[in-house]
Order: sequence, then C-alpha cells, then structure tokens
Amino acid sequence: MRVCNQCLPPSFTYPAFLIYITFYADDTAATSGLISGRKVAPCSGSPHCLKLAQHWLSSCTSLHVECQPPSALGFPSSIAKLLSLNHPLPTRVIDVGPSDGSRSPFLWVPQVGKMGKYITLSHCWGPLPHFTTTSHNLADRLHGIRLADLPKTFRDAVAITRALGVRYLWIDSLCIIQDDI
Repeated sequence: MRVCNQCLPPSFTYPAFLIYITFYADDTAATSGLISGRKVAPCSGSPHCLKLAQHWLSSCTSLHVECQPPSALGFPSSIAKLLSLNHPLPTRVIDVGPSDGSRSPFLWVPQVGKMGKYITLSHCWGPLPHFTTTSHNLADRLHGIRLADLPKTFRDAVAITRALGVRYLWIDSLCIIQDDI
C-alpha cells in the first residue's frame, strides 16, 4: 500500500526499508471476488480497455437506478425525455465527429439549452505553449481542428470519445476562449 506523507499520522516514523506488495486478480480467476485490484493495462486505448469502459458505462446506466434513463423507470415518454441522461451542453464543445474518424473535430456552439451527452477532459496544462482557443483563432477552430495539431492528450481524448460512441468533448483550454475578458 502506498500512502502520501499528508495521509500519515504526525507520529509516524518510516522504517529503514519499505516493501510494496501488489495483489491483483484477472476477472476470470477464482480469487477475483476476493481481490479487488486488477492489473493495469499498458495501453488504456487498447480494444480491451475500451470494451471494459463501454461495459462500465453500460452497467452504470442499466444497474444504478440514479443512472438509468427515465423511460426505463416507467415514466411516460414525454416526461422521460425531459429527465433523460442528456444534459444541457456547455456554451462550446468539440464535435469529435463520427467514430470512424472520417471528419476532423471542430469547435461547435450549440443553441442555448441544447441537450446532449459529452465527455470532459480534466488535464494538467503543463508548460507553455498551451493549445488554446483565443479570439484570434476562434473562427479557425469552428471550421475544424487537425488532429495532428492537437497535443497527444487531446488526440487520445478525441479517440476515446469516438470509441465510446459519444459525439461531444469538452476541454477547458479549447472550449473557453482564453483571452475573453
């Protein structure tokens, strides 16, 4: 078990050496019900990992009452539509295009109140220069964003959003105009 210094009690003193032991079990192993840890895949964009993420999303919306579409809970369709899992889209989102990648992503400004599903990328901005939307490049972003121009983290987010069958992606540095006062 790894614990950061802030989580340790003030009286804790480190031993002369530490031994880290990690246990994990494959889903098919007999011990998988006893050991909650799983081996971390070397590539989170692998078909296996994407299938697992799709399974988690599907399980969430089918098993958790608070995540189920209202129509599944017996609401009339007119009410279910109002209560759907779609949420009002932010002021700007990246339309990642179809899952086959046949169209480049672009910054999209939905109508106020437009409902939809979107994925949010939370990331560390890192050192300068940052890939951002400004008043100077906004028109270009609305027409298209070349994948090759995006930082790797953003390219990965586009790929995973597409693979999960979600059309929209929100990345703060691209969806918020950075020089807007």
